Amino acid sequence: MRSGIVSTVFLVVVLVTLAVLAGCSNPHAADRAPSEVVVWATVERLEDVPLAEDSELPQYYEHPLAPDTPEEIVVRLDDGATLSVPNVGQHRYEAGQRVRVVVGNRGAFVL
Repeated sequence: MRSGIVSTVFLVVVLVTLAVLAGCSNPHAADRAPSEVVVWATVERLEDVPLAEDSELPQYYEHPLAPDTPEEIVVRLDDGATLSVPNVGQHRYEAGQRVRVVVGNRGAFVL
């Protein structure tokens, strides 16, 4: 009689565990998760990207340490490919500098 109760409890625990695990899985997670890879590259040059001027907006004071135009960093990956990556941070890069670049489904950026 005792082995029948233990078997029933074990079966219930296994079924509940399977139900919880099945609820946690997401079959579409691989579609949304970007596959990113970090590669080494050399900065070739920096290019200024002109800002679109909007005459309706008032001109504001711009801080002297902040760039007045956004930059794009042109890098040559170690495999020979060339990428143009936006400089989204305050870090300044120089031509010839070795950098790490994250390349993924959503684009690329320099670390």
